[in-house]
Amino acid sequence: MAGAPRMGSRTGPRLGELVERRRKLLELFYADKLSADLFAEQKVELTRQIAALRSSEAVAAGRREESSDLLDRFDEVVAVLSQLSIGDVWEEATDRERRVLVEELVESVSLFPDHLEVTIAGVPKLNVTLQEVGLRETLSSRGVGGASSTLTPRGAPAGEFRLAAER
Repeated sequence: MAGAPRMGSRTGPRLGELVERRRKLLELFYADKLSADLFAEQKVELTRQIAALRSSEAVAAGRREESSDLLDRFDEVVAVLSQLSIGDVWEEATDRERRVLVEELVESVSLFPDHLEVTIAGVPKLNVTLQEVGLRETLSSRGVGGASSTLTPRGAPAGEFRLAAER
């Protein structure tokens, strides 16, 4: 029956109880055990409570439906993303889109003399050698601080390296 509470819903037992109380109230009225004024007062209160429960159940059903729809749409997004090739996306992306991808995925990059530590969203830190990213390390002794390192792309003259984000 449309509008009937679902089995297992929280309002179902309470709603059934109120409908039963209203039925018994009517029986008492027909048996002349209640005055018309008392019957009317009690009937109005029970009808109000029944309407409030039905309204509450309708709101809850709407929320369940909305949640179900969101879950279905999320599953569709997961299906699309699971088939997505990041390499293809990267190749097709403009420089601006690539920057957005990096900003959204890369949380931090820590630079050390012999490697980089890259933290990607939701992934443990990655240790990357300088050679893996096309950099080489040049050590020189300068002043009190001792050796310092300068990172340059492989094959590029020292001091001419700029990060793509600085361009």
